[in-house]
Order: sequence, then C-alpha cells, then structure tokens
Amino acid sequence: MKILIDPGHGGRFTGAVANGLRECDINLDVAHMLCDLLNAEGHEATLTREIDRHFADDLTTDLEARCRLERAIKPDLFVSLHCNSTTSPGVHGIEIFTSPGITKADAAATALFNGLKSAFPQSRFRCGLEDGDPDKEANFYVLKNTRAPAVLVEMGFLSNPHEAEWLSRKST
Repeated sequence: MKILIDPGHGGRFTGAVANGLRECDINLDVAHMLCDLLNAEGHEATLTREIDRHFADDLTTDLEARCRLERAIKPDLFVSLHCNSTTSPGVHGIEIFTSPGITKADAAATALFNGLKSAFPQSRFRCGLEDGDPDKEANFYVLKNTRAPAVLVEMGFLSNPHEAEWLSRKST
C-alpha cells in the first residue's frame, strides 16, 4: 500500500504550543517513526515534509501545496498527523477525522482506530459514533482537497500534561 504521511504544520506554522512542546515537532517525530514502521512492514510510505519547514508563506497556500503533493504522489491513503490543545488542561483523548459523509476514508479510519485502540489501550478515544463508525467528521482542508482516502489524526492534547509527556517520548 502506498501511504503519504503529512506531519501537520511546520516552519513558522507551529500549530499548538503547550507544556514546552510545539505541535509541528511532535507531528514530525511521530511521522518519521510511522513511516519507518510502515516501510518495514512492506508498505511504500513517504512524508510530505522530512524537516521542520512550511511549504508557503500563508497557511491556505501551505495546505494547497500539501494537497498538490498528494495528487502528484497518488497514494492509496493520506494520513495527516496533528496534536490538539485547549485552555482546559484536563481535556484529553485521541481523535480521528474524515470528511463528512460516507467515504472510502471511513474504512481506513475505523481500521486505524482499532489499531490505535489495541496499541494504546490506556488512552482515551474521542469518537463520533453518530454515523455508526468511530471517526469524527470535519471539513478540514486536507480531508476535502485530496483525492486519496484521507484521515486526520489528533494524537492527543499538548495542553494536557499527561498526554504532552506521552507524546514527547521518542520511543516506538
């Protein structure tokens, strides 16, 4: 399977900043680990960015560039990695998003949910079960403007001290 992993944000678009961590750094670290794991399993995984950088000077153009790259690579699956943050440090949990409606991404999101739940049984998962599957639905740019089935994973809340510590570990 050909998988394009998008470590969200990068460069001056740091994303969330909390508990001494920058979202763009966590996303990139996890993306490298995931890419290595997938390639070791025989998949063809690549990253939208290998270093801390942005693609364009404004966020919309940056997101457009990521989608253009996806269209050029033509993966079977597009996975965008992110971290959440909020003003309340008690909020926590992993979320998986797809675009609204029933799409080819729903099966991938459910498989990803099941795999993460099995790998990290101690973690909380924030689900959107209204349509019968665990993914939440949102009109995020990279979900709406890629051609491959696309999922966006919010790996946890940097604003939550326990999840921030967990996300900052550099082990597989």
